Amino acid sequence: MFIHLGSIIIHFFHLKINKYLIQKITSAKINRDYYNLRTKIKDAFNESSSRYEYRRIHSVIKSDGTTVSEKIVLRIMKEKNLSVLNIKRKKHSSHKGEISSEVENVIERDFHADKPNSK
Repeated sequence: MFIHLGSIIIHFFHLKINKYLIQKITSAKINRDYYNLRTKIKDAFNESSSRYEYRRIHSVIKSDGTTVSEKIVLRIMKEKNLSVLNIKRKKHSSHKGEISSEVENVIERDFHADKPNSK
């Protein structure tokens, strides 16, 4: 006996047939509509040597003349697992430690005070 997968889903989630069909049709339409966009995003990501995040990919696609939301670009990049590797860079430090040794007290001045404000 052959049981259709759709009837199992409808029965399990207690959905009405119309809602199930509408959801199935709209999800197929969205995937079909963004097919060209998916290839553009993947090409732009590969051309950048996997360095551009979704905002920069969005600006590249926008400069080509395609109007699309940043959220859609982000969603497609998540679906395709296109993520940038974050390499932690070394922080800059200007501290070089002791540059020269301590200077000798040639004139032999005494900088020690017995009481505050006495010298």
